[in-house]
Amino acid sequence: MILEKLELTNYRVFSGEVEIDLSPRVRYKKRKPIILFGGLNGAGKTSILTAIRLALYGKQSLGLSVSVKSYHEFLDRSIHKGKSDDKQHYEASVALTFKYSKLGEVRTYHAQRIWVRTKKGIKEKLVLMQDDIVLTDMTMEQSQGFLNELIPIGVSDLFFFDGEKIGELAEDAKGAALGDAIKKLLGLDLMEKLDEDLGHLLRDYYKEGASKKVKKQIELLEDQFEKSRNKAAEALINYEQLKPRFIQAKEEVQRIRIRLLSQGGAWAESKEKERENVSELKEERKNIKRELIESFDSEFPLSLAPKLLKKTISQLRKESKSKVSRAAHTVLGNHIENLQKEVRSEFDEKTSNSVLKMVNTEFAEIIDAANDSGLLHDISDRELGIFEAAVKNSRLLKERKVTPLGQRLARIENDIDQGGEKIARAPEDNQLVSLFEEQEKAIAEKKACEVAQDNHIKAHKKCLREAIDIARKLEKETEKLLDMQSGDRSFKNASNSRRLLKAFVEQMAKRKIKELEEEFLRSFKRLMRKGDVDLIASISPDDFSVTLKSRKGNEIDKDDLSAGEKQIYAISILEALARTSGRNLPMIIDTPLGRLDSIHRNKLINNYFPTASHQMIILSTDTEVDEKFYSDLSPNISHAFKLDYDAKLGSSNLTEGYFWRGNA
Repeated sequence: MILEKLELTNYRVFSGEVEIDLSPRVRYKKRKPIILFGGLNGAGKTSILTAIRLALYGKQSLGLSVSVKSYHEFLDRSIHKGKSDDKQHYEASVALTFKYSKLGEVRTYHAQRIWVRTKKGIKEKLVLMQDDIVLTDMTMEQSQGFLNELIPIGVSDLFFFDGEKIGELAEDAKGAALGDAIKKLLGLDLMEKLDEDLGHLLRDYYKEGASKKVKKQIELLEDQFEKSRNKAAEALINYEQLKPRFIQAKEEVQRIRIRLLSQGGAWAESKEKERENVSELKEERKNIKRELIESFDSEFPLSLAPKLLKKTISQLRKESKSKVSRAAHTVLGNHIENLQKEVRSEFDEKTSNSVLKMVNTEFAEIIDAANDSGLLHDISDRELGIFEAAVKNSRLLKERKVTPLGQRLARIENDIDQGGEKIARAPEDNQLVSLFEEQEKAIAEKKACEVAQDNHIKAHKKCLREAIDIARKLEKETEKLLDMQSGDRSFKNASNSRRLLKAFVEQMAKRKIKELEEEFLRSFKRLMRKGDVDLIASISPDDFSVTLKSRKGNEIDKDDLSAGEKQIYAISILEALARTSGRNLPMIIDTPLGRLDSIHRNKLINNYFPTASHQMIILSTDTEVDEKFYSDLSPNISHAFKLDYDAKLGSSNLTEGYFWRGNA
């Protein structure tokens, strides 16, 4: 199957008619599989995925239990509501053109779903074409059935999915989500229903001949079972019916967020916080200035003239030494003169000159001190010690306190300036009041949907557990009843059919699960980082829970995996399911990289996207497939589109290219 073209008319964030070429193109003499859509949140990426599913499955695209009323409400909300349109839109449509090969014959199909808002409600129409010929001989229900036969919705769930589906499988500790996918893949859900219907028919057939007591007990259990099952089904329907509201609320939150950003809302949101931050910075600046002033009152100013101080200390030390020499001269001066006279009188001229030379050399400092012209500063040794300590303290004070405080003050001044600029950028509070109110309302609606959905799921599980317990009791009573009829031929045939059906289901599940385990391991190893744990996976055929084990046989708790590893695990499961299905369908993934680190993203970019399908449609933000990953994907990209949401117009524009470059 190849998706060729998607046409949108006044659908959600898309105003007017938008035609999107989805067919893989030939580049460098080779057909490239990847079609990449880039857009920020709220720009319409998810709308493209929902449009494709809506075109193919209509009401079922929102869930099998969604009511017609909820579906029509979803269609009504999906009619584009622009902000600058001259007139209100009452009609919208989605159309998908695709090629499908059946029994070796390739045909082109065109499915267009049109809906109109009328006074009586939503009117929907499905137009189905085969090789440019409208199939007029089928009703809308028959046309939908034809599409479901081509691409069963249970199988499409393995090929068209978003981050929510990945997250559901990633956190699926008990195998409920995986089990549901496997049952749809193998058609086991239909076989389980057939087995249940056979048991019910047998019970009804033989109940008539049972005693009143047994008959009453069985009827009581049947009544309790039906009530519990109906309550479980009702809770699930209520959950499914909230899906359209939740999707709408989620997208509304994103759209309002974009409008706020375009009108300075981001600055407005942080304006008060910035004011508080600037106020705190100013208080800190005041304290730092006070500390600096206190430092100026101490020895710190001495550090401002290090060369002069060095010269001064040298002079003071020289003067101190000179003063010592002067004192020595006062004490020894006369003795030296007398010694000189005695030497001259006792020795001849040559000898006396030699001895006096030695005396003068030995006592040169003391003799020169007598000729010193005087002292410049004349301070005591104690005062010199105090002065030297002050100079040393000034240097330490500068290095350890004043310089760091000055650097911190400079940073604070810069932060205050930046904070002032942010505050100045923010519009006045009254300019965005209505938008903030809309945002709060949308967030409250989204939260209310989440809480209600959570409550419905809890109620569904509770009622389902009750129904299972009652079913076990009913099975025991039925076995007692059927034991009495074991010789009956009809009973034997029906029982044999049930046993055969059960054995067939078990064998089919085991065979497919073995294939699934092998495909999962191949995918998981390919996508996990080098050096990650080498493991094997075991899928239970009873409850479809997955047990991960190391090669040494040690069980690995899936909860111990990181968020990124869980996402890789989920994607590996989906790829394994898709390959095991035997279907050759396109793959569409919406925002698949959100929780992955760069290394896991790199694995997915290089080892999954280029090979997972012959046609891979990726819906991404600029932070998921960034410039580096775009470059890595480029050899396999057919073409790319960029989605830009215009907050003033309330609609998105689609152009070929990507965030930072033109046509791929």
